[in-house]
This record gives sequence, C-alpha cells and structure tokens, in this order.
Amino acid sequence: MKLKVLTCELLYREVCYCVAQSRAIVDVELLPKQVSEQARSTMCVALQGTVDAQADQGYDAVALAFGLCHGGMIGVHATGIPLIAPRAHDCVTLLFGHKQRFMNYFKDHPNTRYQSSGMIEREFTDEDMEKRAARQLGLDKSYADYVAEYGVDNAEYIMEVVGTWGQNYDSIAYIDMGLVTDLGYDQVTQEYARARNWTYHKIQGDLRLIHHLLNGDWPDEEFLVLQPGQSIQLADVDNVIRAEA
Repeated sequence: MKLKVLTCELLYREVCYCVAQSRAIVDVELLPKQVSEQARSTMCVALQGTVDAQADQGYDAVALAFGLCHGGMIGVHATGIPLIAPRAHDCVTLLFGHKQRFMNYFKDHPNTRYQSSGMIEREFTDEDMEKRAARQLGLDKSYADYVAEYGVDNAEYIMEVVGTWGQNYDSIAYIDMGLVTDLGYDQVTQEYARARNWTYHKIQGDLRLIHHLLNGDWPDEEFLVLQPGQSIQLADVDNVIRAEA
C-alpha cells in the first residue's frame, strides 16, 4: 500500500516515528499549526485543497492524522481515492491512543491543559489558544467592530469574555510519548504549572492509533473510511464522525 498522510506539525515526532515502522509506503505532508487555528470553514477549505491534490499521485489512500479539531474536518470529502480519518475529537486523543481513554481522563480532569513535545517545540502558546478560540467563536474583531455590530454594552461584554479566556484552567498535563527521554519537557511543563499555581500531571502517551492509521489497520470503531464522493460529517459522541454521500 502507498499512503499519503496529512498531519499537523504538532504531531511531527509521533507521525515520523510511526512512518519508520509502517508496513506501508508512506509519504507525509506537514500542515502548519496555523491551519488548525483558523475558523472551521477556513480549515476545511485548506484541508480539502490538500486532499484534492493527492487524487492522481499514485496513492491508494489519503490518511488524515488529525482529530475533529473544533470541527475543521467537517465537510472534507474523498476525491478519487479513499480518505481515512480517526474517530478522534482532537490531536490529544491521538496522543492518548484511544478516544475512550481520553474521554475518561477529560471527565475526571475537565479544566486541564495538555502539553506534548510538539506543542512545546512548535510554540503552541496561550496566545495561540486565545486566537484559535476567538476565531472559532467569531470573537477576533476589534472593540470598534463589536460596537458597530452589537452596541456598546454587548461589545464590552464580548471583550471581557475574550480577556478571561483560559482562566478556568487549574491543571496542566504533559503527555510523554516515550520517544526521547532527555528533552526535559516534563520539567518545562512543571515550571509552567508552578508559575500559575496549577496542578501538574504526567501522562504516558500511546502511539497505537497513529500506528494503526499508518499501517492500514482501520477498524470501524476507531477509523472512518470514506469512499470517493463521501464527506466527513459530525456524528454522536461515541462515533465522533460519520460518512455522508
């Protein structure tokens, strides 16, 4: 099998490690993290353009090493060849190795930020999170824009909401994928927690989902396989995504 993998640069180490162990012939294309920070519709257009470009390049399938990512995959469709997407809410699910494992942890730790080697190395900062959230919610305009559109009282409320983004966090977890042991990123994350008086957690990551994706092992409960003409649509909590003609 010859497989084209599209992934976010935040998963660079993990995807490259799994490519080296894959049974398939795998070509990787890294998309900058800015793609996932865009509004949902803009991210969908960017992903679709990259998917379309693979249709006549001799690949048997295109695999998306992405999570649902605030809905940015919704509407992306297979062009010419099958398209495979993990049933994952976001890239953290891929690092946990199983969607249910992540959901269980999330339920017990709802106010937790997550760090990985890629998030640290690619400078996925608090500012990135603020901008990403603002774009998703349509809250990335100036105060004057809000006044003109919503009035003074509403504009002041919106600015207050944007300004308090991230204040509900009370813990941070470093996901250790075990790829490199001496990077010191767990200590970096501990210092981050200490400076904010947050609780620190260290989680052992699991590469099984990425391994399966790149090996062509796509059980229906964990991966969605779309045939040409089918698009990714939102499903229920358990299935995450579904195919629609």
